[in-house]
Amino acid sequence: MSRDWRNPVWNANFCSGQGGFVGEEVKESNVKPEYVWFDGTSYVYNIGETITPEPNGVYAMAKAHGAPFDGRSMIVPIKRHTTIMPLHESGKIIPPAIMWMFMTGDFDLAVEKGMEEQGMTGSYDIVNADAEMLITHGVEPKEQAPSCSECHSGTGSTPDGSRMLPFTALGYHEVPDQVRSCTLCHEQKSMDWEQMHSYHRGKNISCSSCHTSDPTGLVSARNSLCSSCHGSESWSNSSGHRKHISKNIQCVRCHTFS
Repeated sequence: MSRDWRNPVWNANFCSGQGGFVGEEVKESNVKPEYVWFDGTSYVYNIGETITPEPNGVYAMAKAHGAPFDGRSMIVPIKRHTTIMPLHESGKIIPPAIMWMFMTGDFDLAVEKGMEEQGMTGSYDIVNADAEMLITHGVEPKEQAPSCSECHSGTGSTPDGSRMLPFTALGYHEVPDQVRSCTLCHEQKSMDWEQMHSYHRGKNISCSSCHTSDPTGLVSARNSLCSSCHGSESWSNSSGHRKHISKNIQCVRCHTFS
């Protein structure tokens, strides 16, 4: 879960059995994952880049790209790995010459050697850093995956902390009244929650079509918005919605959200 290079720990199995000093590690089992929006692409820090801290003051070495309601991102579970890193006065991360750490247990020496390799001079500070890692190994069999009700309730308004998915932190908590009444895209229908959910997912309707805030407007004037995709058409509001949903057109193509 974390590694602190300032606290050297001898590991006799390291370096192909020759042994070496590694940073103190904290390991845990059966850890509840964090959840983030992920559009399939990531940011990873590259040597030589100037970096700024996240709002919480931590420097991100790797993080998922993604945003709620963008029509591309999905919610994925991650493990957040935390560590410390040397930050040069120029705002660049110093890549430590880690073999010096393995051989001597002296992290400051490894940082100094890393500065020499990069042609850096001056001072540095030790800062907190983290990396968002996809959970792709060391997981339980799929038969032991959480059930739907372990992650969220069927109402779409599950209070954060009561289930696995923190809806408010992920950007959507309130479901529009028309979604609750099942009248946003069609006339009102009745179906139990699990059947309803499976039916809509089977129709390839995106999560953000229902799990969203109320639309606040259109992305452009109505006449230019419609003509940007096709010629002049005339529908009632309800039939227009149904036609666009059936073609799997994402809400954000037409609507803005707060």
